[in-house]
Formats: sequence, C-alpha cells, structure tokens
Amino acid sequence: MSQFSSDITIVLSTSPMPSHPSTAFIDEVVDSIYKFLFRYEKAKIIITCDGTSKRNDSYEMFILGLEEKYKNNKDIAIIKKPEFGHLTGNLRFAIEHVDTEFVFLVQHDLSFLRYVDIAKVL
Repeated sequence: MSQFSSDITIVLSTSPMPSHPSTAFIDEVVDSIYKFLFRYEKAKIIITCDGTSKRNDSYEMFILGLEEKYKNNKDIAIIKKPEFGHLTGNLRFAIEHVDTEFVFLVQHDLSFLRYVDIAKVL
C-alpha cells in the first residue's frame, strides 16, 4: 500500500431514481468508499443532490433522509443544487464547495468492489 498524504474530496453525485426515498444505494456507495478506497485515511465526502425540473416528493424525502443519517458525520456534507443540472451541472455546483487539491467523482449507483490504492491514482 502506498503512502497517502494528499488533500482529496469525494464528490458523490445523486439525482432522482425509482428507489427513493430509500437511501440504500447511497449508503452502499459510502460504505464501499470507506471499505475499499479510504480504509485508513480520512477524506471529505460531498453528497451533491441534483435539482429537479418539477416537484418530486420521494426525492425530497430521500434528501431529508440523507441529511438525518449523516448529520453527525463531520466528514460528509449534503448539498442540493437549486435547479436541474444533470451530472455535469451537479458536478460544477459541487466544485464550488471543494477546498482540496484533488476531487474524485463517484456516482450514486456505482459502489467499489475491491481495494483501490488511491495514492497511486493520485
């Protein structure tokens, strides 16, 4: 394992999906980040919720569920884009909240399945 010493923020992008208001997909991705990407290191995670073009109650309940679930985790921030931006717009919005040298983009339905030596990636 390589030595990890860089500033990095994980940006986890999410948007409405049929499983909402369940947070199961996000929970699985966050768990996989801790298990396979940052086992020993600390990293800030920004969960960025894309806006919607029309009211979506199950998505709003999903966001409230995320805020409640992660409210005591100082390493995870939940932000919500005020309008629909798709993945690229959501990423642009999230970048405004990043204060580290590096960003690692993760999507809400893609979990890590094995260890990644992030120091080698950087």
